[in-house]
Amino acid sequence: MEINKTIELVNDLMSNTWNKKEIKIYNSFLSILKSLVDTNLSDEKQLSVWEKIEKLELSSIQVNRTKYLKIQLKEFIKFLENDLNLVQDQHYLSIGMSLWMVFWIAFTSIFHVDFAMWNETTGWLIFGMMIWMFIWSVIDSKAKKEKRVFKVR
Repeated sequence: MEINKTIELVNDLMSNTWNKKEIKIYNSFLSILKSLVDTNLSDEKQLSVWEKIEKLELSSIQVNRTKYLKIQLKEFIKFLENDLNLVQDQHYLSIGMSLWMVFWIAFTSIFHVDFAMWNETTGWLIFGMMIWMFIWSVIDSKAKKEKRVFKVR
């Protein structure tokens, strides 16, 4: 199934439900699908996306729709990340900030930074965080330029 037809299908399904959780999941599907329209996918990758969308069987859900949709959304995101080498929006920035926090905790525990020294080290914490944010934001922007990013709400 083509991506544009799938977007129409998801919009129809979303308009037929009143459940807020389902609407949120449908919005996530829509943002991913709209992002896929903007990516540079080869014909082979487009075909695999179409096949994956058909396997989701979004229109034939009857029982436990919310649970089924969550599972299918997670599976679709894993497919995009693992098989197509796409990344979520701000993926590298979130990894970089997590690493910075781990390094900072390790630094403060190795050098026994206590509350008396905390005022001196807070400036370094903020300075280092800004540098790491810049570095990982550059990597994220590179992924956007290569059109390897998809958005999930």
